[in-house]
Amino acid sequence: LTTALVSVLLLSRRYTCQQWLCLLCLGIGVAIVVLAERNDNADDENETTETTSHQDLKLGLLSVTIACFSSAIASVYFEKVIKDTSSKTPPPSLWMRNVQLAFFSIIIALTQNILSSEKKPFLHGFTFWVWALVILQAGGGLLVAAVI
Repeated sequence: LTTALVSVLLLSRRYTCQQWLCLLCLGIGVAIVVLAERNDNADDENETTETTSHQDLKLGLLSVTIACFSSAIASVYFEKVIKDTSSKTPPPSLWMRNVQLAFFSIIIALTQNILSSEKKPFLHGFTFWVWALVILQAGGGLLVAAVI
């Protein structure tokens, strides 16, 4: 839903009334499921001890909304950059853009590691399952880059 709103603003995309209605129904369905789960958890908490942590619904909704909009802005802006043909110079390939992003990520990680007060190895805590997840995510990113 947020991606559709941002794409209307940044890409001047038009959606039909049927598409907006479908997106609205999807959003309402997700909200119903989340609120129903919250009510079930509230009933369970009443039956259990009072040692449960406090959760703030307003803060949670605000956090999720900010995360959704920042993700939507990033993805729509990326689409805009990829599809922009107004430049006279040829744009860098998607592979080159990935290298640029990786370069800045490495610089940020190394800076954080140097400035950190804890002196642990760079990949401290990486288990087999963490490496498996890293490889899966990297492979997925490469597949997306190959498809685009």
